[in-house]
Amino acid sequence: MSGDHNMKDSFECPRCGHCCQVKGEDQKPVFVDQEYLERRWGVSGATLERDRSLKQGCKYFKIGGAIRYRLSDIEAYENKCLVETKAK
Repeated sequence: MSGDHNMKDSFECPRCGHCCQVKGEDQKPVFVDQEYLERRWGVSGATLERDRSLKQGCKYFKIGGAIRYRLSDIEAYENKCLVETKAK
């Protein structure tokens, strides 16, 4: 399993088993790794890497060579991608 398990205040996500950094006592994930996002969206790592190289897709951080996504940015991007239909 990948992830920086020596990160301060980190835990293994019960949903996907990947390393996530938490915020305070509420244990809400703040930063997640690429593998978490691959599983969440059902896309390959190559897709996310291509999106980053083309400067498109979800915002991300590069911290010491590691790619991290902020959960709030993931949720904001998902909301931007919402396609509303006109139900009859």
